[in-house]
Amino acid sequence: MIASWSAQWTPKFSSFVQAQHAFSQSFDEADKRFSGYTLVDATFNYALPRGAVRMGVSNLFDKQYITYYSQSALVEPLRYFAGRGRTITLGYSLDF
Repeated sequence: MIASWSAQWTPKFSSFVQAQHAFSQSFDEADKRFSGYTLVDATFNYALPRGAVRMGVSNLFDKQYITYYSQSALVEPLRYFAGRGRTITLGYSLDF
């Protein structure tokens, strides 16, 4: 499930927040199960006289999790993949 919210705070400043929840699941085979998790991402934009600056934060709360496909596909420790931790990106854009 995904929920998002955006706001234009001023003519120059805006933000976007998104939460994604993966629900826990059980399967017929006892050793296959999926532990759910929730991730939150946020983006902030600021318009400059020439261009715009953007900062994004993925996995805002630095949730440690194993991806869905790792937990539900093959049950083998070598195939478990940790999800990405908190990641911060900065960007500048200029339309021409």
